[in-house]
Amino acid sequence: MFMPRPEPSFSVVIPTFGRPRGLARLLNCLAPQIAGRLGREVIVVNDGSDESAYEAIINRHRGWVTYLASEENRGPSAARNSGAKMASGDFLVFIDDDCAPPLDWLDQLVRLLALDGEFDAIGGTTRPLESQHPRWFEKLLIEGGCHPNPVYYQDQLIVMVSACLAVRRTVFDSLGGFVEKVTPLAEDRNLTTR
Repeated sequence: MFMPRPEPSFSVVIPTFGRPRGLARLLNCLAPQIAGRLGREVIVVNDGSDESAYEAIINRHRGWVTYLASEENRGPSAARNSGAKMASGDFLVFIDDDCAPPLDWLDQLVRLLALDGEFDAIGGTTRPLESQHPRWFEKLLIEGGCHPNPVYYQDQLIVMVSACLAVRRTVFDSLGGFVEKVTPLAEDRNLTTR
């Protein structure tokens, strides 16, 4: 008799700094995928931004968002690690506050994991959000694919982007999380290599 694989639990970890409007948009996108769903949680880590708009945003989403405000800006790696420490899910799902995932983003992840429960990490692609009135250079960058995505070299994975990344929690913990002392943008490559 075929027994379906139990659905994994997800802890979505969002580092944020200086982009309350982006966080509001992201939480609005995530709400249908999280609120009232078992095994799914969101942890927002404010990395030292003192903007008062954050409180109003978090208050709109009370009940399904856990909020941690750091006193100082320590960088996205430290913020992600702080969120991971609070997480309870089988998978840590990292996304940035300037992203807006599709409405079935986590359901897509469930389907991938149902195909192969042995995945330890799944890296996604990102597409930039166009401004209201994009100019030619912005259009050129978008059309040219100049945005963070997984990078391969001769069939070898070089980088999975932490703006759209799911990592099995046990693996993340065994690696010690993100290295906090690397230069910004190098944390993705560092984690992928390890």
